[in-house]
Amino acid sequence: PLLLDELLDPNTLYQPTATDAYRDELRQYLLRVPEDDEEQQLEALRQFKQAQLLRIAAADIAGTLPVMKVSDHLTWLAEAMIDAVVQQAWVQMVARYGKPNHLNEREGRGFAVVGYGKLGGWELGYSSDLDLIFLHDCPMDA
Repeated sequence: PLLLDELLDPNTLYQPTATDAYRDELRQYLLRVPEDDEEQQLEALRQFKQAQLLRIAAADIAGTLPVMKVSDHLTWLAEAMIDAVVQQAWVQMVARYGKPNHLNEREGRGFAVVGYGKLGGWELGYSSDLDLIFLHDCPMDA
């Protein structure tokens, strides 16, 4: 039903999300779902991704989005999805175990996600996988 709504609205179907708006649109989309319902959060992430992929593909096929911009939009979408998943994981981890004692407020989370391969090179295609490295800070005595 969600993708059918996208298909029925030609005003938005051929217009991919603005490059700087993927994260904000995803945050707004996730606000509709209870934060403590992990299954619904994951389903909302899947729905958002599918709707955005449909819009990017429609603009690609219609020729309103140049080929070089398609990979840019796919990369921005992937980055927004990664950002949202990391945020959800952090909230769930802190709720369950508390904030790590060795981190202070200025250091943030002590966690980074590094994308390489096609993601890092802004060359994502529709079926590209995401090559990711996760880095974390840990106490000296760990």
